[in-house]
Amino acid sequence: MRDKLTTYAFKFGLVLLLLTVAMLFIVTPGTAESYITWVTFGLLTLFDGVIGIVLFVKSRKELKNEVKK
Repeated sequence: MRDKLTTYAFKFGLVLLLLTVAMLFIVTPGTAESYITWVTFGLLTLFDGVIGIVLFVKSRKELKNEVKK
């Protein structure tokens, strides 16, 4: 269950990140909306990076345990 939740969180964050990138081309630069979009872009990049590292470490640990068996 925990792996599915982590995977879904990563996918959801990736979808939101792609939508945020699309918003960067729509909003007018220098407005409050553009600053909020840039902050959202940064936070989502950080979120997906952390979740991606967690998934990578978990998969490496599971692979290492399978090799030992």
